[in-house]
Amino acid sequence: MQPTRRAFLGGGLGLLGLGVAGCATSPAAPSSAAPTSSGPSRLLVVGAPARALTRDPARALDVESFRLIRQVFETLLGVDPDTGAPTPRLAERHEESDGGRLHTFHLVSGVVFDDGEPCDAAAVVANIERWAAAPAPVDGTVAPPSSFVSAFGGYAGDADSAFAGVEARGELEVRLRLHSPRRHLAAALASPAFAISSPASWDRTVDVDGSEVTTPAGTGPYRWADAAETAELTRAHPGASGATILVPSARHRGSDPAAYPVAVQAWGRASVRLRELRRGTADVIDVVAPGQLRPLVEAGTQVLPRDPLGVLYVGMNLDHPRVRSQYLRQAIAYAVDRPRIAGSDVFLEGTRLAHDLVPPSLGVGDEEARRYDVNPGRAREFLRLAGYDGEPLEFLYPAGTARPSL
Repeated sequence: MQPTRRAFLGGGLGLLGLGVAGCATSPAAPSSAAPTSSGPSRLLVVGAPARALTRDPARALDVESFRLIRQVFETLLGVDPDTGAPTPRLAERHEESDGGRLHTFHLVSGVVFDDGEPCDAAAVVANIERWAAAPAPVDGTVAPPSSFVSAFGGYAGDADSAFAGVEARGELEVRLRLHSPRRHLAAALASPAFAISSPASWDRTVDVDGSEVTTPAGTGPYRWADAAETAELTRAHPGASGATILVPSARHRGSDPAAYPVAVQAWGRASVRLRELRRGTADVIDVVAPGQLRPLVEAGTQVLPRDPLGVLYVGMNLDHPRVRSQYLRQAIAYAVDRPRIAGSDVFLEGTRLAHDLVPPSLGVGDEEARRYDVNPGRAREFLRLAGYDGEPLEFLYPAGTARPSL
C-alpha cells in the first residue's frame, strides 16, 4: 500500500526537521488528501521561512541550512527525542575513559556515503581534523563563529582548546583525545554542525542558479538532487523552480523515507507561505504565525503543534576592557533578576530558569553547576573588586540574524 500524504506528514515531519528553528510555532499542511503514487513524478513541497546558506555542515551556522543538512548527513551520535540524551548514530557505541579526556567511537560497519566512498574511521578522523583547523585569516574580516570552538574552547593548537588530537584505530574505531574533559561533548556532537561528510566530496560543486555550490555527500536518508534530476522535477512541477531538491538516497542503510523527492522553497513572508499552501503549491509550511492559526484550523488545515523551546543567553565579550574582568561578569550574573524576567509577559507561562549552558528540558545539565541567584549585595561587592566606576557598557542585539525565532 502506498503511503498517503497524511501518513507521510505524520511520520515524516520529524525526519524533515520541521520546527527545529521555531519558537512556539507550528508546521501546517492540508488536512485531507487522496493517496498519491510514489516515484520521481511525485514531489513534496515544503515552504520554509528562509533560504539555506550552505550545504556543507562544516560551514553551517544558520537554522535553514541545518534543516536540510539533517536529511542528507548523519552525526556520530544522535539525540533521544524524549530526553535529549545522546544516542548511537554512525557510532554504534561511545566510551569515555581517562577521566573524560578520551572518547572512543566504534562505528557502524558497512556504512557508505552517497558518493560510494566508505564511511570509516579514516573519513571520520578527516572530518574532525577539518573542524579543528582554524580558518585562514582574511584581511579586514572577522572570523565567523565556529561550532567547534563552542564545543572545544578553541581550534587545534589554541591555548584554550581542549582538543588534543584524533586518530583511527583500525577501520571502525576513532579515538578523540582532550586536554581537559568537556561535559557536554557527546551532546554537542549530535548537532548537525558536526555531521560527517565524505572527504572525497568536499570539492564537489553543483550549479545552483548560475553559482557553483559546494555539495558534499552524506549518509542520510536523502541526498542532494543532481542537475538532471532537478531539471526533470522542475519541468514536471514548475512551482519547484528555485527550490532546493532532495531525493531519497539508495545507499542509506536505514529505512527509506516515505519516499518522495522533497523541494524546500524559501518563502520569507508568513503570508506568502500561507498563500502557497492555500493555492496547493505547497504541501507543508513551517513557522505559522499566531494570527494565522485560527483561520487555518477553521479551514480544515492540519496543524501540528510543537512544544515551545526558546533560550535566552547573555553573552560576555571578553575582548572588552571592562568585561574581561571575571569580577565584573560575576557581578552581572548576580545582578540580572532572572526570575522576574522569566515571569514577565515576554516569556510563556511555565518558563524555567537554566543554571547551566544547556536548558534543563534537555535533561543533560549538571546539578552541581554554580548558581548565580539574584543578589544585589554580592553584585555590588564584585563591582567593587572589579574596580568598576559606573562607565557605560555597550549592549549589542544580534540584528540581521537568519533565525526565524528572532
